[in-house]
Amino acid sequence: MYRYLVKRVLLFAPTALIAVFIIFLIMKAAPGDIVTILVYGEEGGSGPLSESQALEDKLREEFGFNRPLVVQFSDWIKKLAQGDLGESFAQRGRSSITVIGERFPRTLELALATIILTFVWSIPLGVLAATKADTWVDRTIQVLSLGGLSVPNFWVATLALIFLAQWLGWSPPIGWASIVDDPWMNIKKMFIPVLILSYSQGAPLVRLTRAQMMEVLREDYVRTARAKGMSEAVVIYQHALRNSVIPIFTMLAWDLGRLVNGAVLIEVIFVIPGMGSLFVQAIANRDFAVIQGLVLINVMIMLLINLVVDVMYGYLDPRIRYT
Repeated sequence: MYRYLVKRVLLFAPTALIAVFIIFLIMKAAPGDIVTILVYGEEGGSGPLSESQALEDKLREEFGFNRPLVVQFSDWIKKLAQGDLGESFAQRGRSSITVIGERFPRTLELALATIILTFVWSIPLGVLAATKADTWVDRTIQVLSLGGLSVPNFWVATLALIFLAQWLGWSPPIGWASIVDDPWMNIKKMFIPVLILSYSQGAPLVRLTRAQMMEVLREDYVRTARAKGMSEAVVIYQHALRNSVIPIFTMLAWDLGRLVNGAVLIEVIFVIPGMGSLFVQAIANRDFAVIQGLVLINVMIMLLINLVVDVMYGYLDPRIRYT
């Protein structure tokens, strides 16, 4: 186990370096120029050409855009090694890590609340659908999960807001409230976004749990457990579900990684100032330093989650050995 863990940790460095290099190239190839926007504005601006050109040259010198790409990449790597993601181009005087750090806890709260709620309802429904296969209960659960798979969560969010406002005469509170400063308002504002995201994330998990359970319930050891007189709850949860948990756990971890990286549309619709909405703003403002920082953090989060998932496999299933 320890040798495997060391190997996986050592793989972090080359994988992260490749990711950093690709991110850097994509940002340099992306259309738009933050210097042009700062000097001339979105519409091209006006003013004395000589002064504008002088300001443009000064900003390119300040940002380092006038140096060769190899030198720019080397400087960025050196800053990353020191934990510096660079200065935000759009929010002058503020570092990218500070800008991202303000948004990360909000997205993390949204992601954790969504995953916990998803775990609470989706896996029991999947188990119920498998144990009641081909009955009206199973068909009802499959229809509900199919709706979550078919309808985009931003469409569900839009319909929910319209329905609540026009049919019930109640406009749910949107925006953000700190869970530390006002816990009750935080719950009220986060409830509907978490509910919608949980429905979207839990739908495929219900179907996966059902499929895994249907396969395991046909195994000989399950029939043997029943023949020994074990209760149905013990057979289902200690034998069948335990041997179905690896793909379920993998999907939950993958969903957590995607949510931590930012539920972009939900954050925009419900005005949650998280990492997803920051990404949209950074793209609109051509704030490449923040975009690079966000993408890099997202890559690191997914690498870390993959490492944790691989290590947890050995604990979830004793048959897996890291040799």
